[in-house]
Amino acid sequence: MSGLSVTFDEERELTVTVESDGSESDPVTYCQTVSPPHGDIVRALFELPALFADEPAWWLRVGAWQVRMETRPRDRSSVHVELVGTFKPKMKATTIVSKETVCAELLSAARSYRDWACKDDETANVSHCLGLSVGIDDATQRLRLHREDGSQDRYEPAVDAEQIETFARHADQCFHDPLGEYVLQTGALKPFVRDLTTRDDDDLASECYRSLLLYEAELARPTAEVLAEYPDERAREPLTGARWSFPDAEETMVAALERLPDE
Repeated sequence: MSGLSVTFDEERELTVTVESDGSESDPVTYCQTVSPPHGDIVRALFELPALFADEPAWWLRVGAWQVRMETRPRDRSSVHVELVGTFKPKMKATTIVSKETVCAELLSAARSYRDWACKDDETANVSHCLGLSVGIDDATQRLRLHREDGSQDRYEPAVDAEQIETFARHADQCFHDPLGEYVLQTGALKPFVRDLTTRDDDDLASECYRSLLLYEAELARPTAEVLAEYPDERAREPLTGARWSFPDAEETMVAALERLPDE
């Protein structure tokens, strides 16, 4: 097998290098200067299921957006890596590497990028930085399972307590990234809302209820389902708003409102 390298450095350069198989030519390298939020890196982390499911995928764009890093299945443990023109599908370089190499290289570059992009003020790009944090944790789990088991059979999507709280506070910003669908897959939202109903932090509760109830039906419905069982007066106003914003979920909103004491 030949080589693949994916790096991000202090000069804001995302670099992909391919050492072509069966060739004595020099490695082929393309760079891309990036600024946050750089969606390709987050997207690549959440695209890793395709790698382990033996599906073709593309990962990053480099060379002034003119070149794409793509993979095609080869066998159980390896893939073809190709650098292909984005707009003119001409092959720039190709090699064969292990799935482990692809995952490890993307993960290493993502960690370096996060350290730079989110080091000062994560609130400026809260959705982006949270997506990086969750995506890196998920990729780390996938890589570990691949190394230990050679499969993803024990894989489970997960977010930690800090991540789900940050998501709930900023769900209006985060939901449309790959992060939104991923968080729903973890099943962490309902336990978080249940816990929120018992917490004394009124500002946090109000912020989370507004974010979870007023913007996306996919979040409002499960949030209201919990509130119908564990009523919380602090959710009254956003529940009322959600009742009219999401007609398909009106019955759920009404059920939660009916559990609140009369004003």
